[in-house]
Amino acid sequence: MKKLRLITLALLLGVLTQPIAWAQSKGIVVDCYRIVSGPGRGALLRSSGGTSVFDPYYGAAGVIEEHGQCGCVHFHGVLYGASEPNSVCGWGCVIPVPCGPSSVAEAADDLADVIDYIGFNVDEDLADKLADIYDDMQYYADLGCYGVVDALADAFSEELMSYFLQFGYAALFNPMVQNFAEYVNTRLSALATPSFHPLIAPNTVRILRQIGSGSRARLIDANTTINLRVGEMVTLQMLAQAGLVNHLFLWQYKWKGLREGEIPNAAAVAILANYITLVSYNSTSLKLTGLVRHSSGQLYRDVIKVNWSARGYEE
Repeated sequence: MKKLRLITLALLLGVLTQPIAWAQSKGIVVDCYRIVSGPGRGALLRSSGGTSVFDPYYGAAGVIEEHGQCGCVHFHGVLYGASEPNSVCGWGCVIPVPCGPSSVAEAADDLADVIDYIGFNVDEDLADKLADIYDDMQYYADLGCYGVVDALADAFSEELMSYFLQFGYAALFNPMVQNFAEYVNTRLSALATPSFHPLIAPNTVRILRQIGSGSRARLIDANTTINLRVGEMVTLQMLAQAGLVNHLFLWQYKWKGLREGEIPNAAAVAILANYITLVSYNSTSLKLTGLVRHSSGQLYRDVIKVNWSARGYEE
């Protein structure tokens, strides 16, 4: 897999705000769409090819359209197993986004391809160091060591950050950073769910961080504001009250200076159900909303802010 996939993803990340027709005219295969407005806001839809959507997780089946009555590219059809509301924009406006890997094995293969690409095209010494850290992440993930994998992800990211500080950041790194975030998110989400967590009040949802592994794994409060250094990665989890039936997890994010759902240069967002992994190699901030949609249609939400600053990197 997939230098071609890396190139395609790089192009896609560069045209997130353009109409779908433009993307297709450039030979870009769009596989996922994020609904960024309206009653479907927050849903991430997988395409069954072109502009047709079939996504079992969100109970979605329909089509992506663009016409003058609405004024944006939007989704028409069934969502959450229900017919669309009576609106010219259907369930809401969408933007094309990169799809995450379909399995842990695919995520691992994609990151290995990224490291190979760096070795052949960017910096062999950097690739060697990243490969060593990657091997350690694979080993400790297989042992179920969440905290070690999380720490190694920061070590991997710091190697990248050190390179960027020396040589600068180029757009060609965007798909590599995205694949890295997807790997960490997919790997950590596949580990055992913590037994210990804060009490979740009825009709609420919480955004939490994990510490510890295995029988000591624990979810703790993420706080309303998380402050990170540029290049520091964070993985968060949503947790809803026990007993909710047929609920869905939705994430909404808005980066500083961008419209909701857009991803800036030198940053990545990886989402898988109630897990999200974020990183930025520039000073910026992000408003993050975690939502749980009950089968009744009721939404419960939690909101935090994540800041990245260059403190400690000033010369």
